[in-house]
Amino acid sequence: MGRNSVEAPVALKVLDLMDLARLALALTDEPQILWHFKLDGKHVLAHLSSYIYWSGDIPILSYAFVEEPRGMFLGYRSDGQAGEECVYSKAPDDPKYNFASIVNLRRPPKLFEDSLGGKFKSPMAPILMDMEDVSSIIRAMLPQVVKDGTSMPLWQFRRGEEFVIGSHFVFEHYYNFDSLPLFLYTKLKRRVDLPFIKYNASRNSGERIEFSKNTSDPKFFYAKIINIEDFPLFP
Repeated sequence: MGRNSVEAPVALKVLDLMDLARLALALTDEPQILWHFKLDGKHVLAHLSSYIYWSGDIPILSYAFVEEPRGMFLGYRSDGQAGEECVYSKAPDDPKYNFASIVNLRRPPKLFEDSLGGKFKSPMAPILMDMEDVSSIIRAMLPQVVKDGTSMPLWQFRRGEEFVIGSHFVFEHYYNFDSLPLFLYTKLKRRVDLPFIKYNASRNSGERIEFSKNTSDPKFFYAKIINIEDFPLFP
C-alpha cells in the first residue's frame, strides 16, 4: 500500500486546548501522545484514537489550534476545588497532574493534512439512540466503565438552534459485523458550559446528576464533556 493510499482519520475540531487536554487526560491513567505540527502557519495539537465500528475500527483525529507549546509535556488535572487546569511542563514529574507527551513533527503526514482539510471518507452512520435525557446516557455508560475501565467522552456540538450531547456506545460481534455502533444522544436548548457531569444513585436519596467544574468528590461517577465544532458520525 502506497503512502498516499492510506485513508485519513475522521477529524474532530475541539473548542480549545482545555477541551483537548480533557479529552486526552481526564478520567484515565493511560499514557497519551499529543502530536504537534504546523499547518498553514498555525500550531496544531492533535490526539489520535479510534472507535470499534461496523467493520474494523474508525480512526479519530481530535485537534485544536493552539499557541506554540511551551514544553515537551502537557499536564492536566480536574480534581482541584477551583476547577480543571492544564499546564505545559519540561518533565512529567508533578504527581498532581496526568501528563501527555508532546511529539513535534517537522511536517505532518499527508493523512493528517487530509484529515484537517476534510478529505476523509464519509463514515457510515452509527445507529442513533434518541435518549430521554442526559441521565439515561450516563446510566448506559456505567456498565461499560465497570467492564472496560474506560470512560467515553460526551461530545457536545451545535446543530441548528439546538445542542447535541452524546456518546459512542458499542455492542461487539453483531451478525457479520465486528460491532454494532450506537450513538446515544439527547438535544439541549443551551450549551452545557461546565466540563463534567457527576452522577450517583442510592436507595435513600435516589438518582442525583449535576454538571460540575471538577472531579473532586469521589462519591460520584464522572463523565467528561468535550466541545467540538461538529461530529461527522452524526448524520
